Amino acid sequence: MSTEIKKYEITILGELYTLVSDQSEGHMQSATHKVDEIIQDIFQKAPHLEPKKVAVLTALKIASMLVECEHDLVHIKDKGQALLDHLDRELPASFLV
Repeated sequence: MSTEIKKYEITILGELYTLVSDQSEGHMQSATHKVDEIIQDIFQKAPHLEPKKVAVLTALKIASMLVECEHDLVHIKDKGQALLDHLDRELPASFLV
């Protein structure tokens, strides 16, 4: 993450938004694309929904993805620690620097 604050113009569902962020342009483009993709998907599946409900459903979808990523990260960290523990037990102490 950069410490420089930048201004970005993004488009989501055809609407122009101005954002201020310390994230890179690439990061903001990826985030914008993901949000727009999720909103478009919800609108395609339920075109009758009012925009506020689509926004809430989009936020819930993104929160669900975040929770899943956090769970996966914990699982990966646990597996990595188990592997390190196994190596510590199996390798002779003289082999380790």
